[in-house]
Amino acid sequence: MRKSGIILVAAVVFSSGCATHKAAPKAKIERQNVYQVPFEKAWNISVDFFAENGINLDKIEKDSGLLTAQNGSVGLGSYLNCGEAGGLGSRFEDVNSRLNVLVRKVDDETSKISVNLNANAYVVRRNLYGHALERISVRCESTGQLENDMHAYFQSKI
Repeated sequence: MRKSGIILVAAVVFSSGCATHKAAPKAKIERQNVYQVPFEKAWNISVDFFAENGINLDKIEKDSGLLTAQNGSVGLGSYLNCGEAGGLGSRFEDVNSRLNVLVRKVDDETSKISVNLNANAYVVRRNLYGHALERISVRCESTGQLENDMHAYFQSKI
């Protein structure tokens, strides 16, 4: 009897309340840098960054200078901050990240690299049985670490 009472109390606690979210602060990020390298070299260095960091490219458009990766290629780790999930049994799920790198020719010896990382996720509150009780869509912010890592990588290769 006592065990079933504890389970009942736990079930009531986990099924009451609501999921909450405290937004992540926006970091000041240097997303663009200009380098004294021709477009071809800038493009190759950018592609190498993805390969050497295990980031799977899903779009490679050299003519437009666009490289993209999404959905799990870039994890939360130190690169994304989704804020804080609140509410008993709440956590972040279904993080959908997108990384865009744009390589542009400025002139024959100069290129501009733009890096943009963003993501969306859900704060999901689940009961003791794992059933979702509530889902809140939230925006995750880049910490600036990936952008800094890419620019540092680029500097090391020129």
